[in-house]
Amino acid sequence: MKKLAMAATLAAVAVAVPAQAHKPDNPGSQGKAKAGAKAKNVTAKRCAPRSVGYVARGEYVSGALTQTQGADTTDVARDDRWSGTLVVAVKRTNKHGRADKGTTKTFTLIDARVRLADRDDDGTRDLPVAGDRARVQGKITRLNRNCDATGFTAETKIRSVGFHKPKSAETPAPNPAPAP
Repeated sequence: MKKLAMAATLAAVAVAVPAQAHKPDNPGSQGKAKAGAKAKNVTAKRCAPRSVGYVARGEYVSGALTQTQGADTTDVARDDRWSGTLVVAVKRTNKHGRADKGTTKTFTLIDARVRLADRDDDGTRDLPVAGDRARVQGKITRLNRNCDATGFTAETKIRSVGFHKPKSAETPAPNPAPAP
């Protein structure tokens, strides 16, 4: 019996000793680099400006657009590119453009796609007129939260603009409910 108890005690000690062999100085940093080695690099990557999607919708106010590409192919609109300025009274945006909501914003276009509306339904696309609906899409640079914004200015690069004729002021009357 004494031999069995001693063998069990030795086995328990043999199992417990390797488990307590080595404790790291800082158990919370297992598998991570020491402070200062890569911490600056990680912060620099996290705080680098990033390009995110930008969408704004509103009413066209004015603009000066000139066609830079695609003028020789009048029947194909997908190869047309336009440059110039565009002033839009912004009514709706996505989350990245919420600072522009409710303002009149001037956009600068450089070789952007522009889809023109057929205002009078004659089969040809017409230049926009004040009051047309406009949808502006592009990219805007931003910083992550808690990053130093000293000297940072957000840049907006417009990729495409779509114009649509304004919605009619008349709303159709609802159909009366059928009599039972």
